[in-house]
Amino acid sequence: MRRFATSALKDFGMGKKAIEEKIIEECQHLFEVITKKEGKPFDTDKAVNYAVSNIICSIVYGKRYQYDDKEFTTRVERALTHTQLLGSPLIQVQEELSRVIGSRQIRVEDRKNLPYTDAVIHETQRMADIVPMLNFCPTEDVTLQGFLIQKGTPVYSMLPSVHQDESEWESPSTFKPSRFLDKNGTFVKRDAFMVFSAGPRSCIGEGLARMEIFLFFSSLLQRFRFTPPPGVTEDELDLDPVLGLILSPTPHQLCAHPLHPT
Repeated sequence: MRRFATSALKDFGMGKKAIEEKIIEECQHLFEVITKKEGKPFDTDKAVNYAVSNIICSIVYGKRYQYDDKEFTTRVERALTHTQLLGSPLIQVQEELSRVIGSRQIRVEDRKNLPYTDAVIHETQRMADIVPMLNFCPTEDVTLQGFLIQKGTPVYSMLPSVHQDESEWESPSTFKPSRFLDKNGTFVKRDAFMVFSAGPRSCIGEGLARMEIFLFFSSLLQRFRFTPPPGVTEDELDLDPVLGLILSPTPHQLCAHPLHPT
């Protein structure tokens, strides 16, 4: 099943240049929606979820949907129901984007020249742990570290146990992008970073997800400065997740201010 799914996704273009173009195209639609808010508070969660969902629609159905399409929005929100970060790091990201990219379109290959941006993305994923628990069942009896796990036994992997492990991460509850940078400011991989799981059962959509996260995140921060609504401080923002099959952000509103008004 896994090999079939991977093969099918590749046939649809996952991992190829065409997918990057679809993500970039969707970024433009997302920019238009955000720009129309004219800096007024709005629900960022819905807009981003519609954009990400449209990538899958483009791959599977060969078309995208408008964000006000009732059938599309209903399906996205139903799926989210079933599966039920601000401050100086973002300023540094924007400075890096301005210095390295300027105003041109960001491409996937730019990631290697944006180490701090990449570090912020990884640290956000580590702390967010949006898919904290994975379920597997062994197809045969297996012994792991002296323990017998019988065939068909449900096994749950708790990724926060890795991402919050003090032997792997100093002060794991602190947001610290520098964990992913060496003394020269070069991005470095960490073996304990396992947001897509690991081994032969790792997420088959990892390549697509990494591409989407990088392009949406960097492109949005290249064009907008996000702030809390008037009368709300950054410290008052509720960062506790909504619990479910995945961890979703608490419903909130932000203001998006264009960095380069047209």
